[in-house]
Amino acid sequence: MARKPKDNGSRKFGAPLYCAAWPAGSYPIVGGGGGKRSSGIPNRAVVLKVENGSLSDKEQGDLRTNELTPFNMALHPSSQTVVVGVGSAGLQVIDVMQQPGSAPTLTLAPETTAQQEVLSSFGEAKGLAFSRDGKLLAVGVHNAVHIHEWPSLVSKATIRRGKEGLTDAVRDVDFSRAHANNAVIAVTCEDGSCSLWSWSGPTYVGNLELPSELAGGAFKSCRFSRNGQKGLFTVVNHQGSGHILYWHQTDIGEVQVVRQTRTNSFAAPITAFDISPSGTFLGTGTSEGDVATFLAEDLRPLQRVKGAHMVFTTGLTFSRDEQTMLTVSADASALATKVSRKPTSSTSQLYLLCAVLVCILALLCMFAWSRVGRGGTSGAVQDRARIHASSNQEL
Repeated sequence: MARKPKDNGSRKFGAPLYCAAWPAGSYPIVGGGGGKRSSGIPNRAVVLKVENGSLSDKEQGDLRTNELTPFNMALHPSSQTVVVGVGSAGLQVIDVMQQPGSAPTLTLAPETTAQQEVLSSFGEAKGLAFSRDGKLLAVGVHNAVHIHEWPSLVSKATIRRGKEGLTDAVRDVDFSRAHANNAVIAVTCEDGSCSLWSWSGPTYVGNLELPSELAGGAFKSCRFSRNGQKGLFTVVNHQGSGHILYWHQTDIGEVQVVRQTRTNSFAAPITAFDISPSGTFLGTGTSEGDVATFLAEDLRPLQRVKGAHMVFTTGLTFSRDEQTMLTVSADASALATKVSRKPTSSTSQLYLLCAVLVCILALLCMFAWSRVGRGGTSGAVQDRARIHASSNQEL
């Protein structure tokens, strides 16, 4: 249900927004539109401007995509190319031409007939990812993950849906930075599973198993660590709340949960997720339009904006210098959020409040025990104190 917009610095851009990418500089790119021409809402990729952490409502340029709506984006490591998923029409490639200090110009990349055939053959792509060196592109679709050389688009491997392959349509995909030759990928599927593959075989490595407290939850997104470690961040939605889990591969090859958030910032399913270029920060957006940043090394929440968007968050991206996160929504809004290792005042106040509550509950428990020692407190009061203390520890 849509909510009344807040004056939080978000800006509206005339069409539902579904995806975002941020090349070098102060100019992020967002994509969206109204679908068919009859809607009257154009489909386009739009260049925006962010200064000192604030988003301008003045567009810096755009590229019309006719009746093809941009739904997701993958930025090449060179920042000079964006691959865009345009629904059932497959993929489009946008060249990003930029001079220092000026807004980039977007143009459709020239393609050979063979390349056009490959790009259109994918159909609806839900997962897009470049390898760290930019030499490979992974495309996740309803029945497979395709690995192609870039920019030639020569096919390298396909992991298909089936008895010995993927268990459902693909949600997300990412390359490991820690394995040689970009050999390992993670894939999340619509049935809530997350699997690891050595794609050159392809060889199945294994499925991630959720901790008991998240049993029945569904994996949504996956991002490998950017610092060279064999670590993987995943989003899991469970019983109406979102969680971030960090997995690490041990010396004997096992993949185990090392850290996890109890819930996300606002106890709502996470609908958008990404990692900053260096891997220092994580960003989330929820079904309620709330957004938050986390410190990757310990999953500590940093900045939180409740009600950043009126409806669900659809995409997010970080600036190359990692000082700003941009989020977009189907309500046509975009919001720039400053990123800092120092938690915002609201986050700090929450920690302080929790600490105070813990102290109060501890004092109540001590008081209850002292009364019991004098025979002046019933067992019911004592049990209630234990229950409250236990509940606080779970939070």
